[in-house]
Amino acid sequence: MLFDGQNIASDGTVPFRTGERVSFSYLITSKFVGESARLGILRDGQCLTVDVTLSRPGVLIPAHLSNRDPSYFLVSGLVFTVACEPYLESEYGADWMSEAPVKLLDRLYTGMPSAAGEQVVVLGQVLADEATLGYEDICNVQVVLFNGTPVLNLQHLAQLVTSCQEDHLRFDLEYHETVIINRQQAVTGTAEVLQAHNIPAAMSADLQQALQLTWPPAAQLADTAAETPQAEAVNAAAAVAE
Repeated sequence: MLFDGQNIASDGTVPFRTGERVSFSYLITSKFVGESARLGILRDGQCLTVDVTLSRPGVLIPAHLSNRDPSYFLVSGLVFTVACEPYLESEYGADWMSEAPVKLLDRLYTGMPSAAGEQVVVLGQVLADEATLGYEDICNVQVVLFNGTPVLNLQHLAQLVTSCQEDHLRFDLEYHETVIINRQQAVTGTAEVLQAHNIPAAMSADLQQALQLTWPPAAQLADTAAETPQAEAVNAAAAVAE
């Protein structure tokens, strides 16, 4: 009803210039984050006055990385990361706002977080590996579920994968796509991909610090190496992981 003493009409407009009216959002955009505003509201038939502190609305796809390195998580040849505007620009060039996948653009323009810490986790690309054979054409698709559990953010996905004891890892993606890989093959494949592509770690430094664990697990690598004909190569990969 009121914003800083200015009456808001029933159509959501306020006076602007002589004979002109604009949306009341004009009053909001004239203030800065952290400033306060006095609102007149109607609640349960009573007129109330409340003071609020203005804050920035949450976004699903951030505009920048705030001077941080990009987060990533590697499972065999599957490369997971977080969608942000710099990432989309790096993938699709100067015209990324029209060339990027429509589902990601929808998250960018209309998406709002439904929970604290929510991110748009995408399967960015698939590197060549025996465990991911046939999935190489999938890229930049949002990860929706892991083994039936909704994915909140990249750290949550890493926790789910590294603690999984099931025989298979199932990633449900947008567009009704599904990626399923054997867990033991994923462990072995992750080490082989790290070695083949000279990648120093299977997860970014921020995930390593948050989770305080080693992926792929060195113990599982040793067990797998003893059972495979590529034991020498896997042992070398295990040494790299440690």
